[in-house]
Amino acid sequence: MICVVVLTIQTYDYGWSELLVGLIVLLIGVSACLGICSCIKEKMSWSMIDALMLVWWIYVLLQVYFQPGTPCCREVVTYTSLYLLYIVLRFTDVRFGIRKDYMWWILQGTVVYELLLGAWQVYAGTSRHPFFPVTGSFFNPGPYSAVVTMGMMMAIYLLLHHKCNRMALWVNGLILIGGSLMLALTRSRSAMVVVSVMLLWQYRKEVRRYKLFFSCLLAVGALVLLYIKFESAMGRIILWWQSVCIWLEHPVLGNGIGTFNGEYGMQLETFFSSSGHVRSLAQYADATEFAFCDFLQLLAEQGMIGGILCLFIICLSLKKLYREERVLFFAFVALLGFSLFSYPFQLLPYQMLAMVLIARAARYMGGIEMPVWLRPLCFIVAGVLAFCCYGVAKERVEALQEYKQCAGLVHESLIKDYYLLYPLCRDNKQFLFDFAKILQVNQRYLDSNAMLRDGILVSNDPMFWVLMGNNYRMMRQYTDAEFCYDTAFRRMPNRIYPLYRKMLLFQEMNNKKMMVSVAQYITEFQEKVSSPAVDEMKSKARDLLNQEIRSNKNKLKRK
Repeated sequence: MICVVVLTIQTYDYGWSELLVGLIVLLIGVSACLGICSCIKEKMSWSMIDALMLVWWIYVLLQVYFQPGTPCCREVVTYTSLYLLYIVLRFTDVRFGIRKDYMWWILQGTVVYELLLGAWQVYAGTSRHPFFPVTGSFFNPGPYSAVVTMGMMMAIYLLLHHKCNRMALWVNGLILIGGSLMLALTRSRSAMVVVSVMLLWQYRKEVRRYKLFFSCLLAVGALVLLYIKFESAMGRIILWWQSVCIWLEHPVLGNGIGTFNGEYGMQLETFFSSSGHVRSLAQYADATEFAFCDFLQLLAEQGMIGGILCLFIICLSLKKLYREERVLFFAFVALLGFSLFSYPFQLLPYQMLAMVLIARAARYMGGIEMPVWLRPLCFIVAGVLAFCCYGVAKERVEALQEYKQCAGLVHESLIKDYYLLYPLCRDNKQFLFDFAKILQVNQRYLDSNAMLRDGILVSNDPMFWVLMGNNYRMMRQYTDAEFCYDTAFRRMPNRIYPLYRKMLLFQEMNNKKMMVSVAQYITEFQEKVSSPAVDEMKSKARDLLNQEIRSNKNKLKRK
């Protein structure tokens, strides 16, 4: 248990990571130990949660097998590793047992570590994000806020409902005060909402007594949270709206594991085909990797079947934790509440914490007793699966490290190296984009477009379409180039660059009428974020317009 929690506080980046490899190594070792210990005659039951977890894992594998279009190797390895972690935690808890207060202290120790790390980042200026003073072990303050929220929820419950000794009072007080300061620095609205709901629940009797006052307070608080980051709030509303639309395309089975990013790009294109949506909502849209609501992303990829399995597991776990370990119940509720507005369960540390909490809940469920002979067999299978996952993950992490050494370079000699890394990095959008740029620089335009088409499956960034349009322009396939620029702009109508490239395309085609039309649109364009690059593009458009005006005047004079 301690090893698992220690892994969750390691520095983490999204994607293939050393953390995933470390988890798999831990699983291999523990599976071997438990395989030996499981021969001891001790009761081990197979509960409803165990059955649902197995069904969910098999369902994910079947999804990948029958919908193989999108690269999703990382998702398969992650889901398999998490299921094996669940099995290991279940049998470890049954075989050795972990006291309730030990579980609380381990989780609170994690929170205290993150708070101290955050305080050091504020003091030393060592945050992992250039625009935020604190990120903890994560790459931005959003996921960091989730662990702080979890700790504050646990501290509130312990202070109000448990007799705490002096040390516990100091620790919980530190978590509440330090957590409040960190949430103020991160400005996480999701965390503020979750903590506020917790406080309202704890003081629900007073809330009922002063309904009008608290109703007004909630209304004012909601408006303040909305207008603190109004553009971000509107962006999430659009994101949730489009996520629901993606799910409704295939409501039962979903669109497939790992398909959200590609599907979201296509959905945005459909959405902004309406001119009304462009005028009113385009400025709030942006490229993203997450739905900022984990359950909506789950529905979009796995459909109602995956969603129902997930809900059953969560409900059964919460029910058992509420009865047996209410501190862990509120910890789980904090993460679940946060996940409705953010993406903690897309990140491996929080996925591991979820397995810890679900396995703990399954401990209190009755079930069918597992035969003694079946126990070592389970861990033999688990060990083999973990070993296979280790080979796949280690190979891809090493490939990613090799890619980072040559990222940004465009020399022709690197093309061979990129092709060697390609099978291992097909799900990495930055790798595919860089590979496409190298191929373009070396005039291999068709190969470059092939990489960009792979990139469109794993990213909704319109720059993939812009670069594809540039390739077609180089090959003088102007119709295809125009289509690519139009697609890029339809997907993200708040970006001026696709229009700029389209204007230059018409200039090259000597289509002055269309060039003037696009240039006029660019000069009147209201960009989302102003920058020197945007000013330069507008200046170029104005120069072309002035040049065309002078040309027309000269023609009139000659007549």
